[in-house]
Amino acid sequence: MSTRARLARELAAQGLLPSRETYITCQREVEARGEALLDRLASVTGRRTWRRGLAKIGDANLPLDCRRVAGFGELLTRFLIAPVPLDDLSRDEVARLGALANVIVALFDLVVDSGTDRRAILPRPLFALLASRRAGWLGTIISSAGGARVRLIARLVRDYFKTLRSLAGHRSDAVLQDVLRAIVRMYELEGRGRNETPASRSTVLRKSAFPLVVMGLPAWLAVPHHGRAAMRAHRRWLFKTARFIRWVDDAADEALDARDQHPNLFLACRRDAVPAVAKRAGLLITDWHRHAGRESCDGFTSCVVSWFGGPDILEETRAQIHDAG
Repeated sequence: MSTRARLARELAAQGLLPSRETYITCQREVEARGEALLDRLASVTGRRTWRRGLAKIGDANLPLDCRRVAGFGELLTRFLIAPVPLDDLSRDEVARLGALANVIVALFDLVVDSGTDRRAILPRPLFALLASRRAGWLGTIISSAGGARVRLIARLVRDYFKTLRSLAGHRSDAVLQDVLRAIVRMYELEGRGRNETPASRSTVLRKSAFPLVVMGLPAWLAVPHHGRAAMRAHRRWLFKTARFIRWVDDAADEALDARDQHPNLFLACRRDAVPAVAKRAGLLITDWHRHAGRESCDGFTSCVVSWFGGPDILEETRAQIHDAG
């Protein structure tokens, strides 16, 4: 039995996978939320820039892939920020910001995976300018230069930081600096794991963790009064959740990674890691419910099913559990 199937069975046995009906309902929500966000991004970047940029980055299926990435990004961000005490308007804004971050990371990864140096797409000085308060009209001019891929990604990044600073208001506190440091670290790690032979386990985990931390941590910008201890505890939980997601992703990709000699946590393990990973998932969800109350985690478990390759894994798992019983 594959690692993917064994991990899915362990998670299902703990009630950590949704029913097929729940997954399909979440999939419809993903499509609706993703479509709404992409329509906004096309407007913000300029519809011509949006179309041309996507055409240069990927194939004809990329717009549909982006819709899925955006929709799942919003659903996943809502799960990640559920433990944070936010009003409904702020929660919606942070969720959309997390979805935008997910789209940017996905497009940036596609470009880097094609063999293009990240510095040719988003040079460090441009990244620093777009992230700064000084971006203003200069950021607008610079984000209109370069090829279609550069313009698209630069305009998305500009919009991300504009929304982030709007969320923070006029504060320049430690929370904003924490968020900005996490974003910079994510940028710096992009491509590093791919260039190491072999990539260290710590590099693989750090590189995969920061995108989720960047999706969840900005929620604290919208909390007027909070204890630093609560934010630090949430940050640690975000890293733990991101590590679990990396294990799920590697379980799904184990065969391909073995063939292509890509870094994979399961391939690097000397012993069976499936039981420990499943146990870690149970602890993460228990901790989440402790802070999020009676909120549903269906969005997150549906994301897990998606990483496993879709709803077919649910039928396989149900049959395995039935046969074992």
